[in-house]
Amino acid sequence: MAQRDANNLQLEWQTLKLVEQEAARKRREVEDQLCELLEIKETDELSKDIGLLRVTKKHRTTVNPNELQRAAKRAGLIDKLGQVTRVKVELDARGWRALTEEQRAALAPGLEVKPQRAGFTIKQPTKEEQ
Repeated sequence: MAQRDANNLQLEWQTLKLVEQEAARKRREVEDQLCELLEIKETDELSKDIGLLRVTKKHRTTVNPNELQRAAKRAGLIDKLGQVTRVKVELDARGWRALTEEQRAALAPGLEVKPQRAGFTIKQPTKEEQ
Protein backbone atom coordinates (compact mmCIF):
# COMPACT_ATOMS: atom_id res chain seq x y z
CA MET A 1 0.00 0.00 0.00
CA ALA A 2 2.75 2.44 0.96
CA GLN A 3 4.65 1.58 -2.22
CA ARG A 4 1.60 2.41 -4.35
CA ASP A 5 1.25 5.74 -2.56
CA ALA A 6 4.94 6.48 -3.09
CA ASN A 7 4.60 5.67 -6.79
CA ASN A 8 1.57 7.95 -7.11
CA LEU A 9 3.39 10.77 -5.31
CA GLN A 10 6.46 10.27 -7.50
CA LEU A 11 4.35 10.50 -10.67
CA GLU A 12 2.54 13.57 -9.33
CA TRP A 13 5.89 15.21 -8.48
CA GLN A 14 7.26 14.48 -11.97
CA THR A 15 4.15 15.95 -13.59
CA LEU A 16 4.31 19.07 -11.45
CA LYS A 17 8.02 19.45 -12.18
CA LEU A 18 7.37 19.37 -15.92
CA VAL A 19 4.56 21.93 -15.52
CA GLU A 20 6.92 24.12 -13.48
CA GLN A 21 9.64 23.92 -16.13
CA GLU A 22 7.20 24.87 -18.87
CA ALA A 23 5.83 27.76 -16.78
CA ALA A 24 9.39 29.02 -16.17
CA ARG A 25 10.13 28.84 -19.92
CA LYS A 26 6.98 30.79 -20.76
CA ARG A 27 7.69 33.34 -18.00
CA ARG A 28 11.16 33.94 -19.43
CA GLU A 29 9.64 34.52 -22.87
CA VAL A 30 7.28 37.15 -21.41
CA GLU A 31 10.18 38.73 -19.51
CA ASP A 32 12.19 38.94 -22.76
CA GLN A 33 9.20 40.56 -24.50
CA LEU A 34 8.84 43.08 -21.66
CA CYS A 35 12.53 43.96 -21.88
CA GLU A 36 12.17 44.45 -25.64
CA LEU A 37 9.05 46.58 -25.19
CA LEU A 38 10.76 48.71 -22.52
CA GLU A 39 13.92 48.92 -24.65
CA ILE A 40 16.05 47.39 -21.90
CA LYS A 41 19.36 46.39 -23.41
CA GLU A 42 21.57 43.54 -22.28
CA THR A 43 24.18 46.06 -21.13
CA ASP A 44 21.74 48.10 -19.00
CA GLU A 45 21.76 48.12 -15.20
CA LEU A 46 18.53 49.56 -13.84
CA SER A 47 15.29 49.21 -11.93
CA LYS A 48 11.99 50.12 -13.59
CA ASP A 49 8.48 49.95 -12.25
CA ILE A 50 5.64 48.90 -14.55
CA GLY A 51 2.50 49.12 -12.48
CA LEU A 52 3.02 46.68 -9.62
CA LEU A 53 5.89 44.93 -11.43
CA ARG A 54 9.48 45.97 -10.81
CA VAL A 55 12.06 45.04 -13.42
CA THR A 56 15.61 44.93 -12.10
CA LYS A 57 18.56 44.38 -14.45
CA LYS A 58 21.96 43.80 -12.89
CA HIS A 59 25.34 42.51 -13.93
CA ARG A 60 27.04 39.70 -12.11
CA THR A 61 30.75 40.28 -11.74
CA THR A 62 33.04 37.32 -11.27
CA VAL A 63 36.67 37.54 -10.32
CA ASN A 64 39.57 35.86 -12.04
CA PRO A 65 41.83 35.94 -8.98
CA ASN A 66 45.09 35.35 -10.82
CA GLU A 67 44.43 38.05 -13.42
CA LEU A 68 43.17 40.50 -10.79
CA GLN A 69 46.29 39.97 -8.73
CA ARG A 70 48.54 40.48 -11.79
CA ALA A 71 46.65 43.66 -12.75
CA ALA A 72 46.86 44.98 -9.19
CA LYS A 73 50.57 44.24 -9.06
CA ARG A 74 51.17 46.06 -12.38
CA ALA A 75 49.21 49.07 -11.14
CA GLY A 76 50.79 49.08 -7.68
CA LEU A 77 47.42 48.36 -6.05
CA ILE A 78 48.09 45.05 -4.29
CA ASP A 79 47.28 46.71 -0.95
CA LYS A 80 43.77 47.58 -2.26
CA LEU A 81 42.73 44.00 -3.07
CA GLY A 82 41.46 43.42 0.46
CA GLN A 83 39.08 46.35 0.00
CA VAL A 84 37.58 45.13 -3.27
CA THR A 85 37.47 41.35 -2.76
CA ARG A 86 36.47 38.89 -0.10
CA VAL A 87 37.05 35.22 0.37
CA LYS A 88 34.09 32.97 1.00
CA VAL A 89 35.29 30.15 3.21
CA GLU A 90 33.39 26.95 2.55
CA LEU A 91 33.70 23.44 3.87
CA ASP A 92 35.32 20.98 1.48
CA ALA A 93 33.32 17.83 2.22
CA ARG A 94 35.95 15.52 0.74
CA GLY A 95 38.66 17.07 2.90
CA TRP A 96 36.37 16.96 5.94
CA ARG A 97 35.71 13.24 5.47
CA ALA A 98 39.45 12.64 5.11
CA LEU A 99 40.04 13.92 8.65
CA THR A 100 40.09 11.58 11.61
CA GLU A 101 37.11 11.55 13.95
CA GLU A 102 39.26 13.32 16.54
CA GLN A 103 40.26 16.07 14.09
CA ARG A 104 36.62 16.61 13.06
CA ALA A 105 35.56 16.84 16.71
CA ALA A 106 38.24 19.46 17.34
CA LEU A 107 37.08 21.60 14.38
CA ALA A 108 33.33 21.09 14.84
CA PRO A 109 32.81 24.17 17.06
CA GLY A 110 33.74 26.32 14.05
CA LEU A 111 30.91 24.93 11.94
CA GLU A 112 27.24 25.77 11.85
CA VAL A 113 24.98 23.14 10.32
CA LYS A 114 21.52 24.10 9.10
CA PRO A 115 19.13 21.57 7.57
CA GLN A 116 18.04 22.33 4.03
CA ARG A 117 14.96 21.35 2.06
CA ALA A 118 15.13 18.01 0.34
CA GLY A 119 16.21 18.26 -3.30
CA PHE A 120 14.48 16.29 -6.05
CA THR A 121 15.59 15.63 -9.60
CA ILE A 122 14.23 13.52 -12.41
CA LYS A 123 16.64 10.71 -13.21
CA GLN A 124 16.78 8.78 -16.44
CA PRO A 125 15.19 5.35 -15.89
CA THR A 126 17.41 2.31 -16.30
CA LYS A 127 16.38 -0.45 -18.73
CA GLU A 128 15.02 -2.47 -15.79
CA GLU A 129 12.87 0.46 -14.60
CA GLN A 130 11.31 1.10 -18.03
